[in-house]
Amino acid sequence: MSNPACILVYGRDPSLIETRCMLLETTGSKVHATTEPEQAEQIIREEHPDLLVLCYTLSPDDRTNILSAVQHLRPEMKTLILTADGTSETGNGDLDIFTGARALRAKVVEMLDSGAVSR
Repeated sequence: MSNPACILVYGRDPSLIETRCMLLETTGSKVHATTEPEQAEQIIREEHPDLLVLCYTLSPDDRTNILSAVQHLRPEMKTLILTADGTSETGNGDLDIFTGARALRAKVVEMLDSGAVSR
Protein backbone atom coordinates (compact mmCIF):
# COMPACT_ATOMS: atom_id res chain seq x y z
CA MET A 1 0.00 0.00 0.00
CA SER A 2 1.37 3.41 -0.93
CA ASN A 3 1.66 6.28 1.49
CA PRO A 4 -0.02 9.60 0.74
CA ALA A 5 1.70 12.15 -1.41
CA CYS A 6 3.61 14.87 0.42
CA ILE A 7 3.09 18.55 -0.38
CA LEU A 8 5.02 21.60 0.84
CA VAL A 9 3.23 24.96 0.75
CA TYR A 10 5.56 27.96 1.01
CA GLY A 11 4.55 31.61 1.14
CA ARG A 12 4.63 34.74 3.26
CA ASP A 13 1.05 35.08 4.53
CA PRO A 14 0.27 32.65 7.38
CA SER A 15 -3.50 32.92 6.87
CA LEU A 16 -3.29 32.09 3.18
CA ILE A 17 -0.89 29.23 3.87
CA GLU A 18 -3.22 27.78 6.52
CA THR A 19 -6.21 27.97 4.18
CA ARG A 20 -4.30 26.30 1.36
CA CYS A 21 -3.16 23.54 3.70
CA MET A 22 -6.71 22.81 4.79
CA LEU A 23 -7.79 22.60 1.15
CA LEU A 24 -4.88 20.42 0.05
CA GLU A 25 -5.32 18.03 2.98
CA THR A 26 -8.66 17.10 1.37
CA THR A 27 -6.65 15.40 -1.39
CA GLY A 28 -5.46 12.84 1.16
CA SER A 29 -1.94 14.23 1.00
CA LYS A 30 0.40 14.95 3.88
CA VAL A 31 0.80 18.76 3.81
CA HIS A 32 3.64 20.79 5.32
CA ALA A 33 3.65 24.57 5.35
CA THR A 34 6.06 27.34 6.17
CA THR A 35 6.67 31.03 5.77
CA GLU A 36 10.41 30.67 6.44
CA PRO A 37 12.94 29.93 3.68
CA GLU A 38 15.26 27.93 5.95
CA GLN A 39 12.39 25.74 7.10
CA ALA A 40 11.25 25.23 3.49
CA GLU A 41 14.70 23.91 2.57
CA GLN A 42 14.77 21.70 5.68
CA ILE A 43 11.39 20.17 4.81
CA ILE A 44 12.60 19.54 1.25
CA ARG A 45 15.71 17.76 2.57
CA GLU A 46 14.01 15.75 5.31
CA GLU A 47 10.45 15.06 4.12
CA HIS A 48 11.09 14.71 0.36
CA PRO A 49 7.84 16.32 -0.80
CA ASP A 50 6.37 15.28 -4.12
CA LEU A 51 5.05 18.77 -4.83
CA LEU A 52 6.07 22.29 -3.85
CA VAL A 53 3.32 24.92 -3.97
CA LEU A 54 4.70 28.47 -4.06
CA CYS A 55 2.37 31.28 -3.07
CA TYR A 56 2.23 34.54 -4.98
CA THR A 57 3.04 36.31 -1.68
CA LEU A 58 6.72 35.36 -2.01
CA SER A 59 9.11 38.01 -3.26
CA PRO A 60 10.79 37.29 -6.59
CA ASP A 61 14.08 36.74 -4.73
CA ASP A 62 12.49 34.24 -2.30
CA ARG A 63 10.89 32.40 -5.22
CA THR A 64 14.18 32.28 -7.15
CA ASN A 65 16.10 31.10 -4.08
CA ILE A 66 13.73 28.25 -3.26
CA LEU A 67 13.56 27.14 -6.90
CA SER A 68 17.37 27.04 -6.96
CA ALA A 69 17.37 24.98 -3.77
CA VAL A 70 14.83 22.58 -5.27
CA GLN A 71 16.95 22.18 -8.40
CA HIS A 72 19.93 21.31 -6.20
CA LEU A 73 18.22 19.18 -3.51
CA ARG A 74 15.32 17.49 -5.33
CA PRO A 75 15.30 18.21 -9.08
CA GLU A 76 12.56 15.62 -9.63
CA MET A 77 10.12 17.44 -7.33
CA LYS A 78 7.17 19.05 -9.08
CA THR A 79 6.47 22.74 -8.50
CA LEU A 80 3.23 24.68 -8.74
CA ILE A 81 3.60 28.46 -8.76
CA LEU A 82 0.49 30.37 -7.72
CA THR A 83 0.15 33.74 -9.42
CA ALA A 84 -2.23 36.59 -8.72
CA ASP A 85 -2.01 38.56 -11.93
CA GLY A 86 -2.92 36.06 -14.61
CA THR A 87 0.66 35.61 -15.76
CA SER A 88 2.44 32.34 -16.33
CA GLU A 89 6.02 32.02 -15.19
CA THR A 90 6.90 28.61 -16.58
CA GLY A 91 3.92 27.72 -18.69
CA ASN A 92 3.12 24.36 -17.11
CA GLY A 93 3.23 24.49 -13.32
CA ASP A 94 1.41 27.76 -12.83
CA LEU A 95 -2.09 28.62 -11.67
CA ASP A 96 -3.80 31.98 -11.29
CA ILE A 97 -5.11 31.71 -7.73
CA PHE A 98 -8.20 33.72 -8.62
CA THR A 99 -9.48 30.74 -10.60
CA GLY A 100 -10.57 29.46 -7.19
CA ALA A 101 -10.12 26.70 -4.65
CA ARG A 102 -11.58 23.96 -6.87
CA ALA A 103 -9.12 24.81 -9.62
CA LEU A 104 -6.23 24.71 -7.15
CA ARG A 105 -7.29 21.35 -5.78
CA ALA A 106 -7.83 19.94 -9.28
CA LYS A 107 -4.42 21.19 -10.48
CA VAL A 108 -2.66 19.63 -7.48
CA VAL A 109 -4.43 16.30 -7.99
CA GLU A 110 -3.57 16.41 -11.69
CA MET A 111 0.09 17.14 -10.97
CA LEU A 112 0.34 14.39 -8.35
CA ASP A 113 -1.43 11.90 -10.63
CA SER A 114 0.77 12.73 -13.63
CA GLY A 115 3.73 11.13 -11.93
CA ALA A 116 3.62 7.82 -10.15
CA VAL A 117 3.69 9.11 -6.58
CA SER A 118 4.09 6.14 -4.31
CA ARG A 119 5.71 6.41 -0.96
